[in-house]
Amino acid sequence: MKNALLAMCLSVCVLIPARADFTVKEYQTVMRGGKQDVIQAFEGVVSGIGAGIMAANAYALLTKKISLFCSPDGLALNGYNYIDILNRTIKQLQEAPGQARESASRLDEVPLSTILIQGLADTFPCPAK
Repeated sequence: MKNALLAMCLSVCVLIPARADFTVKEYQTVMRGGKQDVIQAFEGVVSGIGAGIMAANAYALLTKKISLFCSPDGLALNGYNYIDILNRTIKQLQEAPGQARESASRLDEVPLSTILIQGLADTFPCPAK
């Protein structure tokens, strides 16, 4: 049992390299890959990116009185929420009217954190002041 768990952890570490952020292309490649253990590990990565963005947003609100997005009080987002927001935002960007072919290829290289911030801002806009 321990060996099987260790083998799975090592395979995930090899398939998902340790780094701060992933691109849209890398995200889509993993999510389309179909290997459930790798997808689950990547969901954990996305959850960590989301948690970091939430912490940065809270810090900015407390110290600078600004916010990139305004999620409802008491809402606890999780990896599944972040995945849904990422998927919707990527789809919207890919289907944007008049988007040039070059823009679509550049989208592949955009960090997931950037897309997630945009998605959170679109999903939870702050009220106008």
